[in-house]
Amino acid sequence: MRRATKMMVMFIAVVSCAISGQVWGATITYDFANLPSGTAASQATRTFTNGTLSLTVSAFGQDEDALPNPTETEAVSYVAGAGLGVRDVTDLLVSDIDAIDGNRGNEELVFTFDRDVLFKEITFTDASNQSFSGEVFFLLNEGAFGDFQTSGNNIAFFNGLANGGAGNSNSQGLPSYVFPANKAGPKDLIKVYVQDANSGVYVSSLTVEEVFVPEPCSLALLSIGGLAIRRRTGR
Repeated sequence: MRRATKMMVMFIAVVSCAISGQVWGATITYDFANLPSGTAASQATRTFTNGTLSLTVSAFGQDEDALPNPTETEAVSYVAGAGLGVRDVTDLLVSDIDAIDGNRGNEELVFTFDRDVLFKEITFTDASNQSFSGEVFFLLNEGAFGDFQTSGNNIAFFNGLANGGAGNSNSQGLPSYVFPANKAGPKDLIKVYVQDANSGVYVSSLTVEEVFVPEPCSLALLSIGGLAIRRRTGR
């Protein structure tokens, strides 16, 4: 009976491991404001790798249209000491605009990881020295461009004048936003969307926590444990 009890305990432990599925790992901060010397000022997408975790950043813009303009190409810009923004690389008249929403309509930066992470904190830099006044920022889940009104897409919104967006319990004042537990994930994507002109705002850093799936938890181990219990108990 004691052996059967021990086997039962082992079996329950394996089942618990299989059910839990995910284990939190290291906390990683991407410092976009201080990338290595020689980093390109503008790229179609940018990829950052930390250990086995890969992050891809892409950009979208709408240029006064209702939807992203297919005739224009947006790229992810980099300004040393500020961070990442959006640059329109096909309209030469505004090619110097590279902050998120640099007075050319609404813009969006998309941060996509190659696997689920737990989002911890995101920080911004206001290079225009407006103290974020008047701008409205949205953190979004997956969805269409600027789809902040659909239920489940909007993580938070905030601006300088409203001190975090009146009536939104998940809002915090800029330049730093700490993800509350019910908005942190795990998930593999967030979007930063700006619905206003003249913001001059860059994403300066992003902190996430890795998520691992234990390999030993498998159906094979569950089967072995079950057979062992049946053998010991004579059933």
